[in-house]
Amino acid sequence: MKTLNDDLLVKVIIGEATEEEIRQVDEWLAADTDHRKYFTGLEKIWEAGTVLKAEEDVDVDKAWARFRARTAQKTTFHPQKRRWWMAVAAAVLLATGVWVWSVSRQQSHDLIFTAETLIKTDTLPDGSTVTLNQNSVLKYSGGPAGKKYREVTLQGEAFFDVQPDRSRPFIISAGETKITVLGTSFNVKIRGRKTEVIVESGLVQVENTRQIARVKPGEKITADSLLLEKHPVKDEFYRYYRTGKLVCKDTPLQELVTHLNEIYQVNIEIENPALHHKKINTVFDHLPLSEILRVISETLQVKVIQTPAKIILK
Repeated sequence: MKTLNDDLLVKVIIGEATEEEIRQVDEWLAADTDHRKYFTGLEKIWEAGTVLKAEEDVDVDKAWARFRARTAQKTTFHPQKRRWWMAVAAAVLLATGVWVWSVSRQQSHDLIFTAETLIKTDTLPDGSTVTLNQNSVLKYSGGPAGKKYREVTLQGEAFFDVQPDRSRPFIISAGETKITVLGTSFNVKIRGRKTEVIVESGLVQVENTRQIARVKPGEKITADSLLLEKHPVKDEFYRYYRTGKLVCKDTPLQELVTHLNEIYQVNIEIENPALHHKKINTVFDHLPLSEILRVISETLQVKVIQTPAKIILK
């Protein structure tokens, strides 16, 4: 496996890398899933150290220097050595008074995965993968050996690709909704008291206090404590945080604006009601908001006015 200097990876983690360095790391991460696992393991160690540094005044910089010194002869990382690598890192940080959760498939402890300003992809101890959208938290309960199910609790939004295991169903607690699967891929989004589930493959069972429904690929269900409402999936906007693409297929302007407000955390308003149902067909691929607004303006003959408080389309 091609390796990168750990110092370069840490520069990306702490936001001090140049654009060229970020590009190098992005290409490295995309080349192999083991690269992603290595990076997320390093990220967890660094984040755990910096959080506890604030609480206990631990010199994490010195801990990292000692960690690099001890692992200087181990520049090639192999998947089978992952437990050794995590153990060395934990030992170094423990020597400075920092406690680190070491992630392994044999652990029975609860694990907490968080995504604040960055979208994160992680592999759970059972082999399932999860991509957390920004401002989301996932708690994984491994439980004792022999437990009859795998259980996670979600706040926010995540895409799951669940490792099949018919003997141990995968159960998600999402607000007031319970989601049960055996092996499938699907998106879960919690907003207030409502939970939205969109299935890409397999079969998902969704239940609240009154009803149970099964959701197939190409379907979505919106649930709260009392109602389950199932509909066909009409767009791909739910994939944006994973793909960076906004795919518009006869999309009404009002619907696109709703998603832009959520994605870019802005306040866009359509001043003329006649514009609400104007449709747009295009793909915005990793574009900044300014470029998206320019395309909307030119395509639909809409005037864009930016004020300190909001953006007006008229």
